[in-house]
Amino acid sequence: MELIILGATSNICKIRVFENLNQIHQNIKSVTCISRKNYSQEEWKEYIISLSIKNFNLLDKINYLQSNYQLSEYQQKLGPLVSDNTIIYVCTPPCCYQELIEFINNIDKGTLVLEKPLSLTYEHYLDLKPSFSPRVQMIDHFLYKFDIQKVITDFNEPIEDIHFRFLYTDDVEDRLGYFDQTGFFIDMFQSHFLSILYCFIKDEIEILKKGYIQIDRKQYENYGGENSDTDTYFYLKITCKEKIFIFEAG
Repeated sequence: MELIILGATSNICKIRVFENLNQIHQNIKSVTCISRKNYSQEEWKEYIISLSIKNFNLLDKINYLQSNYQLSEYQQKLGPLVSDNTIIYVCTPPCCYQELIEFINNIDKGTLVLEKPLSLTYEHYLDLKPSFSPRVQMIDHFLYKFDIQKVITDFNEPIEDIHFRFLYTDDVEDRLGYFDQTGFFIDMFQSHFLSILYCFIKDEIEILKKGYIQIDRKQYENYGGENSDTDTYFYLKITCKEKIFIFEAG
């Protein structure tokens, strides 16, 4: 497998992606890491080493490429690198997705893997939807967490009430650029929580549209971002006939 990581300096890459890729290093031929920062090859390898990943086996397979997130640079810099076996994993904000999808559809090679959120509004998603093609795959990494997979696999009883609760001890001060645009509700609810819920109740998820919704969204004190409306915590309760669904994160 040939892998391209777009947005390789993102927080999710720093804390998760490289470590997880190391677990399947035998299946990876090369990794091209891309961001807007101007690293030399040596500086990039020093950055990877600084992440202190135990028994890291991918170092000799990793290369770095500086690129801005725009169609002309994708065509010039990514185009020559993409083959039918190439996977482009995207760790950029959703504002970059439109041109990335256009790029992969035009060259008709490789696979583009998009993470949540696909857009910041439903209207923007509807604008994006017609450009989806078999070259574009969408994933939610929460579904691949071992504990969540275990619960989904082992639980076979009918669900009357369910409470999703993800409360963190860390703040989001190292992700302010992202959270100023999204907030916890967009980051967690419409992808992570609903994806997990769907695995439990499948087509019953349609009942959420008819439910009674109560929601509370807050921001912790001394939040360092510029958007005073950004939520760093939310509590959402949906009552659907005799079923209750509660979603909480922050």
